Amino acid sequence: MAKRLFLHLGAMKSGTTYIQALCTENQERLEQAGVRWVRASEEEKRAAEADHFLRTGEEEPRNTRMLRQMRQASRDWDGDLFMSMELLGPRAPGFQRRLIATAGADELYLIVSARDLARVIPSRWQQTTRESGTWTWTEYVRQVCTDAEENQTAHGFWRHQDVAQMLRHWSAVTEPDRMYLVTVPVSWSNRGVLWRRFAQVLGIDPDGYREPDDSESANTSLSMTAAEVRRRVTQRVGDLGPSHKYGFKNAVSAALYGDRDHKEPRLQIPASYRPWVEQRSRRMIDELKELQVEVVGDLDELLPGPPDPDAVETVEVGEADLLDTALDGLAGLGRIMGETSLEHQALQHRYAVLERKQAELAQENAELRRQPAPAGKQLREERSNQSIAQRTRRIARRSRTARWCVQKLRAVRRRIGQPR
Repeated sequence: MAKRLFLHLGAMKSGTTYIQALCTENQERLEQAGVRWVRASEEEKRAAEADHFLRTGEEEPRNTRMLRQMRQASRDWDGDLFMSMELLGPRAPGFQRRLIATAGADELYLIVSARDLARVIPSRWQQTTRESGTWTWTEYVRQVCTDAEENQTAHGFWRHQDVAQMLRHWSAVTEPDRMYLVTVPVSWSNRGVLWRRFAQVLGIDPDGYREPDDSESANTSLSMTAAEVRRRVTQRVGDLGPSHKYGFKNAVSAALYGDRDHKEPRLQIPASYRPWVEQRSRRMIDELKELQVEVVGDLDELLPGPPDPDAVETVEVGEADLLDTALDGLAGLGRIMGETSLEHQALQHRYAVLERKQAELAQENAELRRQPAPAGKQLREERSNQSIAQRTRRIARRSRTARWCVQKLRAVRRRIGQPR
């Protein structure tokens, strides 16, 4: 049986976080079905990113991280592999081939998930603001909703949302009959439908999988009020260097993220831009039909629905709301700093203890070197014997058989009157 690699390329804000959280929650169940999940948990990912940053002072290149994850997952595994990374879409052909070679796959299957643009654009603005963007909602929608795509904002948005272009970009390494488009249901209340569509592509039974926790599976954006506070804060710290910006953006977003339950109306595309969004959606659907990729779902789900009468088209936040959210964020940041300070003090204490032990060992080694050869040799032998005894005791504590032997030995010694 050929070893198959399934790559989920994106797009952003199309249920990727939910699928990734579900697969992380059910890794063992997936392997029982013959599919290995190629992705570290979010905690492992953040820990690896922080460790690399502390060691090098730079963020680890995403290509390096993805290749490392693929190498680790494919080791000693002959079944199928499934990787989901919403940043894979625009990767260069050279990286595409390296990733496939690292997996050792015989067949490559591409999956692109897509959601209607009228819902994606507002969500992406809020997410971008959380990631240190400084555009107002009016500026963002004006720059994104254009055919020119000459500005940086439009280019960054469409390289991760033009699903037809993503599939064309990867067409050099696989055939159209191995490309799948999975549409996101209009209603997110029954999100299990999305998983069933993915399971259909993977060729596995979708039943029996645990739903992930909402906090892990919902990539909720900042509220409009929190996004505006975040945007203004970012404008004040534009001179931060890379070493400070990495920690700053995570800390501030985490502090403001508690405002996500703030009750406010949903943001939607302004009426003046809806005709353009509908036209762009229909053009993308036509391009997908020309590619003749297999659609799992319904292409009509990519068309914008009617305007929501309860949603708003502009971000109008009062100063009082901004002040309340800023104070809540400051309180949250204080809690984060308090916890970080305690952890820092604990690490400092451990480091000081290790330094003292290292100094004591260095002093003992210096004394041993100053001793005459026979005396120094005797001391070294005594220390070696002590070390062997310590290691033996550690092994005995960890091994059930060894513990049994030690207990028997002690019982014999007690009977003959020998010390233990």
